[in-house]
Amino acid sequence: MKQPSPKHTHGFTLIELLITIAILGIVLAIAVPNFSQWYQRKQLEGIANEFLSLVNYARNDAIKRNKITYLFTERTADNDWNLRATTTNPCTAGTTTCEIRSLDAALNTKIKVKAISTAFLAGPTKINPIDNLFKFDSGTTAQSITFGTGQYQLQANITTTGVASLCTPSTQPAMPGFNTCP
Repeated sequence: MKQPSPKHTHGFTLIELLITIAILGIVLAIAVPNFSQWYQRKQLEGIANEFLSLVNYARNDAIKRNKITYLFTERTADNDWNLRATTTNPCTAGTTTCEIRSLDAALNTKIKVKAISTAFLAGPTKINPIDNLFKFDSGTTAQSITFGTGQYQLQANITTTGVASLCTPSTQPAMPGFNTCP
């Protein structure tokens, strides 16, 4: 019987497989934590932008209907919050006849609302279709909501003129692509 020559052998040796698995393990050990942080940041950016979209949608609805639209913010705990735009005041959360659009903790379980301006909680914000201004019940000129997940936080700011912006609270780790809040 003829013995196979070394140039006709196929496959990998055990040592080659072990080295490949070790290298793969090292690469995964480095990549997985970075991916996890990246995913947290993207979730946070998504909900903050969704809130700004809700605000803009409410403004457009006020103009379209030529009637005041209301923004309600409710927070009983970090993981129990509701933000919604409505056509009437009052409007109970989940009421389809008056609710235009909403965001809440039930659909965004990993995102927490860390803080809402006290004046934002004082009552609904009115969006006037005539002058297109936001009227906060407290009479202040700006309001903010701070969203958080993991070690990251983003603050959404809204002025009476409706200018909306996102920034990283100064006490939190910087988020790439966002300035630090003043």
